[in-house]
Amino acid sequence: MLGSGMPETYELLLLLKYIKKVVETYQRPLVVPTELYNMTKIVNEALDTLDDFGYEDPEVLPVDVPMPLFEYWDVVAAARESYNNNVQYYFSGKTTTLKAKTVSAWIDRWIGEIEKGITRSFKFATKGHGDDGTSGVPATFFAYDVTKWEKNDNTNDKGLPCVNARAMKVRKFPLFLEGPVRYMKIIQDDKEKMKDMYDRVLKTGLRDTKLNMYFLSASLKGQSYDMGRQVSFAPGWLENQSIWMHMR
Repeated sequence: MLGSGMPETYELLLLLKYIKKVVETYQRPLVVPTELYNMTKIVNEALDTLDDFGYEDPEVLPVDVPMPLFEYWDVVAAARESYNNNVQYYFSGKTTTLKAKTVSAWIDRWIGEIEKGITRSFKFATKGHGDDGTSGVPATFFAYDVTKWEKNDNTNDKGLPCVNARAMKVRKFPLFLEGPVRYMKIIQDDKEKMKDMYDRVLKTGLRDTKLNMYFLSASLKGQSYDMGRQVSFAPGWLENQSIWMHMR
């Protein structure tokens, strides 16, 4: 099972906006490790390919990931894994200098793609016990079930064959509190949106109306054990619909 998290997406958006602000304020060249430059180059090339395809989201998003988006993910995910492997122990020491104007343009493009992803996440929404996905509260996690694959020449540490994914579909999860909490960080300058999100969360399964506190998650009833260890706990214990006192 492949997974993605919206909290990391919101934090990445904030980080990119901060970097863009600093770069545009001081207008100084950026010196970055060449390994990082090589990865960003691949990301930009993947965005070029996606733009050339002319893909636009339909009004109703399919659960099967459209091939242009899958191919974009495949290239970018491979570039990220390659970067992680290359710098696992050390950097080469080689650097690349980038103009501030270039970095700003790149970040603008990355922010645009991230915001498209955030919009998609709201359309897919959530699905759980007593949750029909219409709450308007942002999802925290998604999973992607691989529907087509090809064997490659690799094996894992158990000797089992590895595969390359060729297609996948989206799986939705119940509400988790971290999703809306992190989302509110990117709308904190809009008081109306903040108030609206606060009111929406109050009406969901994230709110314990008896204690007037918040659950870490809504009900996980009916979820697969693929979701992780929290499903094995009784409701109210650890990560399964519990209330953490430091999150009051």
